[in-house]
Amino acid sequence: SGTTPFTQGSTVNYMSGSLLAVQGGGSSFTTPLFARLTAAPNVAAGTYSDTLTVQWDYSVCNGVNVLGVVCTGYDSGKVVVTLQVTLVVGNDCKITAPDLSFGSAALVTQFGPVTSAVQIDCTRDAVYRIGFTPGGAGTGAAWRQMTSGAGATLQYQIYHADGVTVWNEANPLTGASPGTGSLTPVRTYPYVARINQAQVTPTAGSYQDTVSVVVTF
Repeated sequence: SGTTPFTQGSTVNYMSGSLLAVQGGGSSFTTPLFARLTAAPNVAAGTYSDTLTVQWDYSVCNGVNVLGVVCTGYDSGKVVVTLQVTLVVGNDCKITAPDLSFGSAALVTQFGPVTSAVQIDCTRDAVYRIGFTPGGAGTGAAWRQMTSGAGATLQYQIYHADGVTVWNEANPLTGASPGTGSLTPVRTYPYVARINQAQVTPTAGSYQDTVSVVVTF
């Protein structure tokens, strides 16, 4: 049941009371082996392998006395087998991307830039790039575009932290450092979002768009 440890170099006695049940009588028995990872630092992607050598020492009674209670002889021997253990660590990334709000204003010129950030981390030592999808405006549009429930539009854009370089999949940002493998994203990547103040103020309403953060690794 995965409770009796096979520690390095130690011996497990299958005649112990806690393990007799697995034998079930007869001339042979099958004993399951369970394996689990121990706590350790995160590792880079790749295939990890090991070879375990298992030595089976046996001594089986081959006869009993007339009362059937005392063993009168044993068949003893040793069998050595090897087990190949393999584990594959794949590349993966975790993303935390909070929603972005420009707030409320009467005129497009009254909307100031908004600074926010996404948090990302990938498998240890993985190199990755980060981009934003174009949203409802589609690829090739000069501005991203929010839409109201009535179909009116409001142009905006997302920029790298410099506030100048448009941040999209054509202009991705390479991660500042390789991944750490953290279960919680620890790398913070700020961005600036800005309303196009040269556009005509559209009709009043609530405007929304959906963009995705794309991490390529």
